[in-house]
Amino acid sequence: MLRSVLTSAALALSASAALADCPVSGDLVRGIALSAPGAAPGYLDVYYGAGPGIISFFALEDGRVTYQETDAHGLYILTSLDLFDGPLNTDSYTYSGGLAELPKPSPGITWSAVVKRSANGETSSARHSYAFAEATQLVIGACAYTAIPADVRVEGEDGPISHAIMYYLPELGISVLYATDIDGEMNVIFQSDRIGYADDLLDGAGQ
Repeated sequence: MLRSVLTSAALALSASAALADCPVSGDLVRGIALSAPGAAPGYLDVYYGAGPGIISFFALEDGRVTYQETDAHGLYILTSLDLFDGPLNTDSYTYSGGLAELPKPSPGITWSAVVKRSANGETSSARHSYAFAEATQLVIGACAYTAIPADVRVEGEDGPISHAIMYYLPELGISVLYATDIDGEMNVIFQSDRIGYADDLLDGAGQ
């Protein structure tokens, strides 16, 4: 399944994509934003550096933050906050070996661990599994980036909870949701058609 998704992605690459004036990981201080108007009106994904190896992610619709997440290595979830229609409760995720056990995304490696989730005063556990494929390329507007696909599965005591393909972009230090399992079929949902600096894209959207 993962192979077929990657093949489709490779066929979609543009030979004219250029790296000129494209954000890099050093721009996380300023903020990196991806625009996906097809997802929702005024939709932006915004990433900031929050410390060594830590990324803060915000999803915005029409200037309103609808979701917030903190990730280690831009991939492993640490906290999440749903602001769209849920209560203002932050979910936190704890790894038994601490942050030091989390491997930096790299082609060909696999890793899994039981992760403890604390939410609304309750605690639950689930196994998070990551399988990293060989690097490919992801084109966002006029910018092309190396991408390391990660097949991410979360399974609880009662069975599978989620299955998605994330693309880790080492030149940016972030990951993006590329595809998700819908009724047993992997569907590409990545729609971002522009990447830039957070302040520029937020100003351009009239925020």
